[in-house]
Amino acid sequence: RQLRAVLAPLDRSGGTPASGEPRYIPSWNPGSGGLHQGWMTTELFDDAECNAGAVPTGRAPGASLMLKDEQLDLLALGFTAVKIMWQTGALALIPSVARLLEPVRINAAQPLHETNIRNEQAYYTCVLQVLCARVDAMGPERAMADPLRSPHFAEAARNPIFVCGDSHSLAPSWSVVQVAGRPRLLIPKLVTGLKHWHLRTDNDFYPKENFYRVVKTIPQGSDVVLIFGEIDCREGILAAVERGKYESVEAGMSQTLGVFAEAVRRLVAQHKFTIYVHPVPPVLDETRAIVRMYNAMYQNRFSQDDLASRGVMWLDLGADLVTLDGEKLAPTLHLDGTHLHPRYLPLLERELERLAVASNSGALPSSRDSSDWLAGAPLPGAGTSNRKGKKRTGRKR
Repeated sequence: RQLRAVLAPLDRSGGTPASGEPRYIPSWNPGSGGLHQGWMTTELFDDAECNAGAVPTGRAPGASLMLKDEQLDLLALGFTAVKIMWQTGALALIPSVARLLEPVRINAAQPLHETNIRNEQAYYTCVLQVLCARVDAMGPERAMADPLRSPHFAEAARNPIFVCGDSHSLAPSWSVVQVAGRPRLLIPKLVTGLKHWHLRTDNDFYPKENFYRVVKTIPQGSDVVLIFGEIDCREGILAAVERGKYESVEAGMSQTLGVFAEAVRRLVAQHKFTIYVHPVPPVLDETRAIVRMYNAMYQNRFSQDDLASRGVMWLDLGADLVTLDGEKLAPTLHLDGTHLHPRYLPLLERELERLAVASNSGALPSSRDSSDWLAGAPLPGAGTSNRKGKKRTGRKR
């Protein structure tokens, strides 16, 4: 109600549709170079396609709505509400909130990706893109159902695989994969902003604390996919080399992977997880070369016998995510310029099945009522960012 009271008057289109009209969610058209080239709405509950597929940071032509700081903060809360809804499986609630937020977002005079609420907007727009892709793939009724409580997902929800990662965990979340002859629901466990490097033992920066809080919400003995490392490749390692922390990029990568490998060993020892290590998604053109180098070292490190014997397995996806020459992201896997499209799920399913066969296993965590998976759990990664600046403690990179 508070969001509507403040944001609806700002809606230049006259506010939200009258009661009984179709609900709307946004959709973006890909433009040249994958950049956002306009905005459109698509009726969610008809047969129209969402056409997800471009960087959703653009504004409507002539956008001139200057937002005050308190209005930006409220918009950030709305963005974060959508993030929480996605993380908890309340997918059917998202269109109503998006319908309220979008007219303000696209008419904002400020480029929101250059403001203090850029992180909130980034998650919000990624969620909408993935939701659009989900509707396209399975139809509105199934796509919007609560995956933890809907009969559409009942069997898969009893046999989950937890996807613990940064924003790259959004694309596979709430999908069903078939592994060892059983449907398995991919349940998100988001840890915002975590680098591999944050998990070193002498660090107490917040993302590390958040990671271990999220890990505590995953049942003992579960199967867990870990998707981290993209932020290390994008900013951490290169910046450390430039500051003279390492003699070379390779040395920085080796040190970083050593930190993560040790953290994974501790996870397995303490929580009895079976861990599937996801390569860094090679989505960004600017960092693909370093991601390719990092993934090669990553695979080598996590294919070693001491980790494999502990139930740590590498998801060999790398070559299938890019073109034959390795220079570009595979054309079908573009989503928003930053994340993989959920179309890559068959590749993930193939790897999970391969590893289940190779281990002559396919063992599942003990079945529990699907409502137990969130019982008493905090909302991982759901808070708004500290836009006043973050106090970093512990040894810096």
